[in-house]
Amino acid sequence: MYDIVPGFEFDDKADLERYDYWFLDATHSVPPWTPMFGWFWVNFCRHGMQYGAEKLSLPTVKGWDWRFKNGGGYLTLYTVKSQAEQEQREQCFRQAIRPLVENYDKVWGGFVTEILGHYDRLKQTNVNTADNIELLANFEDTIGVTRRMWEIHMYMMYGVYTAFILFENVCKDLLGIDDTKPQFQRLLRGFDNKAFQVDRELWQFARKADDMGLGSAFKGQAGNVIPVLEQSAAGKQWLGEFRAFLNEDGWRMQRMAEANLPTWIEDPTPAIANVQLYLNKGGKFNLDDERKKLAAERNEAEKQVLDRVPAAQRDWFKTMLALAQRASSFSEEHNHYLDLYTHSMIRRSCMAIGKKLAQAGTIGAAEDIMYLMPDEVRKVAIAPEFHNLHPIVNQRRDAWESWQKNENPPFIGKIDMMAAIGELVKAIAINAAGRVAPHGVEAFHQAVQKQIGILKEHSRRKQLTDHGTTPMTETASYMGWLPVENFRKGSLANAEPLAVAEFARLKVSNFGCYSCMTRCGQVHRVAQGNYAGAESEGPEYETIWALGAGLANSEIGAVVAADAKCDLLGLDTVSAGNALGFACELYERGILACSDTDGLELTWGNHAAFLQLLDQIGQREGLGRLLGEGVKRAAEQIGRGAERYAMHVKGMELPGYEPRALKGYALSYATSNIGGSHMYGRPRQELYSDPAKAVDRFAEIGKGQWIAQVQAQQAADETAIVCNFGNSGLTAELLGQLLVAATGRAELGDAAYRQRIGERILCLERAFNVREGFSRKDDTLPERMLTEPLQDAGKASTAQVVRHLDTMLDEYYDAVGYTRDGIPTETKMRELELSNT
Repeated sequence: MYDIVPGFEFDDKADLERYDYWFLDATHSVPPWTPMFGWFWVNFCRHGMQYGAEKLSLPTVKGWDWRFKNGGGYLTLYTVKSQAEQEQREQCFRQAIRPLVENYDKVWGGFVTEILGHYDRLKQTNVNTADNIELLANFEDTIGVTRRMWEIHMYMMYGVYTAFILFENVCKDLLGIDDTKPQFQRLLRGFDNKAFQVDRELWQFARKADDMGLGSAFKGQAGNVIPVLEQSAAGKQWLGEFRAFLNEDGWRMQRMAEANLPTWIEDPTPAIANVQLYLNKGGKFNLDDERKKLAAERNEAEKQVLDRVPAAQRDWFKTMLALAQRASSFSEEHNHYLDLYTHSMIRRSCMAIGKKLAQAGTIGAAEDIMYLMPDEVRKVAIAPEFHNLHPIVNQRRDAWESWQKNENPPFIGKIDMMAAIGELVKAIAINAAGRVAPHGVEAFHQAVQKQIGILKEHSRRKQLTDHGTTPMTETASYMGWLPVENFRKGSLANAEPLAVAEFARLKVSNFGCYSCMTRCGQVHRVAQGNYAGAESEGPEYETIWALGAGLANSEIGAVVAADAKCDLLGLDTVSAGNALGFACELYERGILACSDTDGLELTWGNHAAFLQLLDQIGQREGLGRLLGEGVKRAAEQIGRGAERYAMHVKGMELPGYEPRALKGYALSYATSNIGGSHMYGRPRQELYSDPAKAVDRFAEIGKGQWIAQVQAQQAADETAIVCNFGNSGLTAELLGQLLVAATGRAELGDAAYRQRIGERILCLERAFNVREGFSRKDDTLPERMLTEPLQDAGKASTAQVVRHLDTMLDEYYDAVGYTRDGIPTETKMRELELSNT
């Protein structure tokens, strides 16, 4: 009885059988809602959401359903389950959204004219003199206007929300910014809309009060201002003009859609408080100048972003920008014209009838009408003196007060809240973005089939499916580029226990990315020994090296267990393994003692201690708290020469490719904008002679141009989402065909154009680093690589050091267009269209 909204009371059994989740709406109005307000909101917001979704034929949703429970409005999403129906609706949506995209001002302007006409009609009823029949007719008309307001509201909201999301996605793709970035926000500010005009009126009234010598009247509480003003002729004049303004634009309340609260016309206190705020800003404050400043910043931001948008996409970007800017204005204007104004009309009509009912003794006070339902109002409005609604009002008020003492749960569901949020975000995101299809479906399909055919027969793909990257450990140790004992040695004396055949014995299954035929992931499970039962999705070569060979640890079970532990703790295995090796060398050299390690003996190969130290890092306890900061910071805090043994570049720990044995990697590490990453530029010809090309891996001179090309290609490939393991046999020509078919952009078929994209990415990263203080001094390697000959590194690699890093840097800078200080030249920035960076 007391949930009050007939047909929409929450049914704990039926509503949770039919729907997985319900969310509380605590945004638009603070629960608990009174029955009258809840009836208006649940009925018509629900109707508007479904109307807007169907009018626009939103592809993935058909609006929302609502329920009322304990004074709270709960809602859930109507989702379109069928893929075929989604596709059909998407075609209709593209047509339905066109008028809004092509002529927003006409569409929104027409709605504003329409809704203001409805409000004018409602206001023609003088609620102070109207009889009961006239007031009831006005009440019924208000119900109809509320329904229409929500139709306009949700049609526009869905439309402009879609436009805003599309523009944000465009900005992410073309500019790398989203709505959290100041430049994005500046693009949407400084417009002269209705919301600003109301604020401007309030600011002008503040200036007028100051000019009329009324400033002292506004001291103290806002509620005390009007009585003070009424004591002087100037105050009365100001109040008269202020009330005229409120009669025009005061159809709002303190909160956006709270019909239980007085409007500014009933109680001007909130409006007076805003005038006080402007008075407190002082006479030098000028709201017009502030808006002009925002407009100027917007214009400048537009120029900046348009300079960065490719010429071919500039007109389209301008169209999307203009629509997003209108969407921003709508988000401000709709509060005035729709939510606030309509709920003021609801309150105006309800309070007029409430006064009549109170005068007749039907209810105790005018505000008690908020505890009634429209059907009850209809029954008693014409002849209220024959009815007694006090018992109903009292019972419902008691229920409402009990709801106030106990907050509504924010979520009701048969799945957990985070899962429900995931479903909700997924549905809304699909709704915003729509289904993305290749530009040329048939051409794309043909190119994909060609790639599948190549991949299916490629030997590297077969090896990755069978073994993943586990064979690399033996190769690296034999070739002498397997970093061992914190990069002192280049091979592991006892590498056989970590051989590919041993991992094959532990293999349980494959896994891989969705739709990938390579499935290079290897699940390994230890069957016996101290680590029996340990299982991990891996380890990859980097982990076998970092937590095994690099620590002189040949216990395969410990490597699998350590990999699983890192997964559980959220630790990067390369950085974690580096930290362990760093600690072991410090322990060996006496820089760390047992008292520093909580008794752990950090000797090479002590895998039991390694797993305990990983726990400490994950829990940030003991020595683990220090090592968890990474080797650079840890070394700085330890001191005593520890910095010499921290194997990093720019703070990123080095991976499992010894730079003294692979001089192309050495240069790539040193010049990488993100630090010592093997994925920043992969001169893999030094590893496998793949693709077939004679490369002297020990040569230092003459590799600058090559490494610059390798890094740019890697950046371009990553931008194209090319997998480093699933790209076997993928030629530049075939990649171009895939990209052109997917996007419709012919220039992406040109390998040189894609290379230029990679160059632009690297140059932009470098410019960011330069701004933060990076220069040539940071393009270096750990001292060990430059001065200590590599030990025990196979036939060819032993005794290698990086001797000519300065010359290598000069060659690299010349190739990429940087100064000898490692700073991009103005010429290069202009060439890459980054002159405004």
